[in-house]
Amino acid sequence: MNLKAKNTMYFFTIEPYVYVDIKKNKCLLYNTINNEKIITSNKFVVNMLKIIKRFSIAQKISLYEIKKYNLLDFFSNVKKYYIGDLLIIDNLSNKPPVIQRKKIENKYDATFLRLGDVKVDILSIVKEVNLFFLNECKSKCDICTTAYTQTTHCYNKKFKKVDYEKIVDFLRPIVKLKRSVKFNFVTNDLSNLDLLNFLKITSNSIHQKEIIVNIDNYNQDIVKKIFDNKLISSLKILINRTNKIPTNMELVNSLEFKQSVKYNLLVENDTDLTYYKKIMNKFKISNYNFTPIYNKQNYQFFKNNVFLNDENIFKNKLSMKQILFNQNFNVFNMGKLYILQNGDVLTNLNKKKIGNIKTSKINDIVYNELVAGKAWRLLRQNIVPCKSCLLCNVCPPVSNYELTIGRNDLCQVNV
Repeated sequence: MNLKAKNTMYFFTIEPYVYVDIKKNKCLLYNTINNEKIITSNKFVVNMLKIIKRFSIAQKISLYEIKKYNLLDFFSNVKKYYIGDLLIIDNLSNKPPVIQRKKIENKYDATFLRLGDVKVDILSIVKEVNLFFLNECKSKCDICTTAYTQTTHCYNKKFKKVDYEKIVDFLRPIVKLKRSVKFNFVTNDLSNLDLLNFLKITSNSIHQKEIIVNIDNYNQDIVKKIFDNKLISSLKILINRTNKIPTNMELVNSLEFKQSVKYNLLVENDTDLTYYKKIMNKFKISNYNFTPIYNKQNYQFFKNNVFLNDENIFKNKLSMKQILFNQNFNVFNMGKLYILQNGDVLTNLNKKKIGNIKTSKINDIVYNELVAGKAWRLLRQNIVPCKSCLLCNVCPPVSNYELTIGRNDLCQVNV
């Protein structure tokens, strides 16, 4: 790094696409363009960056200070990673450059949401609606009481059912927007009349529809009729270790619309992983994903396969927009609604209900969740111990696993 005379002064400036955070006298500088980062605990640098972050202006620094505080390598990396620069000050009366920092201001009422300069209908936030159409289940899945709080899954609870037409009426304002909203229909009985009637009555108004069903509850004849009549766009098959897989797998694999079928394989240990891979290879199926399920006995499995480390967090490049979103909303929960058979509406199945379709309007539910919700606004920067971590806003959001296990920091981060 070539620097001028000893008494030369510089402006230390940070590029506007670089995310800066400071926690416990440590600083993260993350380049959202090339995925490079610098983490430093140098007190002199941290103090400069605190001022830069607060006032968005470059800071003066001399070559003498750079050498005194051992900053040659730091500034070499700053330039190498295109994180910032040292600009020579020709005239000491020169004003420091202003650093443009992006912010999102959220304003909303029961009708509209404003994100910065963009004004949208508040209901356009809803991206996914999960509806449960359940009959008494005869399957005896050993994960029945835990899986549905971790992934979209059926459960065996008795509820007084609400009329399906009331659900249609409740959702009508979303459907009228004609936006891309995915509707998931979770069932343990494909012959459920409310489910079939709902699919028929919305055949022309809702287009992204997926049925989610356990493989033991699969019915080839009904599924074929549903696809033939274009009542759904896709089918997701749930599989866990207690299912009778081979017989029904052969039926599904012979389905004419098998390209629209995907599999969610629920794993609790390494043995499950090995077994499912053999099954998928046997039937030449590639459209599947593994979903770990916590059962209170497999904490070590989660530690080995689910817990994050520094490398995982920075594996995929994050944009400044994504980081700003993480500071305002939980991207995992955001825009999701769950409607139970009794009409209760939730934004996460680990949280309390936020309304009921018989007494609430969907606009009010969305607005209330935005203002004081416990799921869409569940942020790492607000919870212990994550809020003290330097990586809290670049880390993936709090998921159902944290809520189920009862621990917010499912990670092995060393910063």
